[in-house]
This record gives sequence, C-alpha cells and structure tokens, in this order.
Amino acid sequence: MHDCLIIGLTATMACFPLDVVRTRLLAKGNGLRYGGPFQTIAGIVKHEGPSALYSGVLPALIGMAPAGAIFYGLYDLLKHRHLEAVGAPPPPGTVPQLQLEAQWTLLYGALSGMASEIVLYPLEVVRRRIQLQSMVMAAAKASSMKHTAGLMAVAAAAAGGIKGAVPGTSAAAAAGGLRRVALTCQDIWKAEGPAGFYAGMAPNLIQVLPSSALSYYTYDRFKVLLQAQV
Repeated sequence: MHDCLIIGLTATMACFPLDVVRTRLLAKGNGLRYGGPFQTIAGIVKHEGPSALYSGVLPALIGMAPAGAIFYGLYDLLKHRHLEAVGAPPPPGTVPQLQLEAQWTLLYGALSGMASEIVLYPLEVVRRRIQLQSMVMAAAKASSMKHTAGLMAVAAAAAGGIKGAVPGTSAAAAAGGLRRVALTCQDIWKAEGPAGFYAGMAPNLIQVLPSSALSYYTYDRFKVLLQAQV
C-alpha cells in the first residue's frame, strides 16, 4: 500500500502540469492566453514561474488516498460478497482464483468508480477554481493597475467556459497552501451553496463509469492470465 501511494504521488506530480495546461486551454474568452499546449507551458514558466504549473495540486494530493480506498475497497467488498453469495469454495489446499463473470466485473467496477467520483468530486471543483484563480492573478500582474479590474472580469468570464470552475475571491487567490483551499471552499459555499461543489459532475460521471468498468475488467483478465503463466 505504501509503494502504491508513492507511485501515485509521483505520477500526479509528474503529470499535473498537463492538467493545468488543459484548464487554461479550455477557458474561453479573451483572458491571458499563451497559445497552444507547448506555448502555454513555456509562457507559464516564463511569466508566472514553475510553481504556477502546480496550481491546485494540493486538493489533488489530498484526494489521492481516499479515492483509492473507496475505488479499490468498494470493488473488493462487492466482489467478495458476490463470490460468497454464489458459494463456490476452492478445493482444499489450492489458492482460489477469485474472479467474476465479465458482466459483474464491469458492473462493480463502474459502481466503485462512481462512488469514488461522487465523494471526491468537490476536491476536483476546488482544484479547477484554484487553477483559474492563478489565471486571474497572472492577468492582473500582466496589466497596469488601472486595467486590473477589467482583466479580472475578463478572466472570470473566461472561467465560465468550464462549468463549475469560476475563480474565487482575490483573498483566496492570494493565499497559499491549505488556507487557499479553505478560502476557495468558503467562496463556493457562500456563492452557490452545497450544489456548487458538484457543478458539472454529470458529464464527469459519463466518462468515469465506462472508464472504471473497463479498467477493472482489463485488470482482472490480465491478472488471471499472468497467474496462469506462473
């Protein structure tokens, strides 16, 4: 479990800048833009500093452990309860190959992914808003003081291109670490209530359900194949 957490943290840190770039490219409007993916990475590093590529990484890291616990834990629970219900004990002295029929693997994988997504989705909303707060701050810094308010409005309008991901207050954008996460949550709650933490979740579930189902189906099939070769 410890090794899996290390691998997950490493993968998140290595790939997170691509998530920031995706958010910037999806934001519509006339806000601060650098161009395509590679130009965006170069522009962020040059004008905002390398740390801007990790804007919003803290909510992602916070959600890693509970996401994995729910995703894998619920699937194992459903799987073992199903196998107990059908009652097919292995012969004495043998190692059971606990596998489900394809339709059950797909179903339980989809349910596990859905449960994990519903519980952890608020952190994803917070992550997106922090990323767009950084976009707002970059636009403000690139302008003169007399144009700052106008650029803040433009960047806020650009953020509207991503459902459920609009910047928070300037206080949240200027804060750092856990304080920034807390202030962003406070902004969402005050402006939109609890529903704000689940804005845009439906399209995300449409993506998560088949992805989780196929992930577990592929994992179980390859596990059986590899065990057969040992």
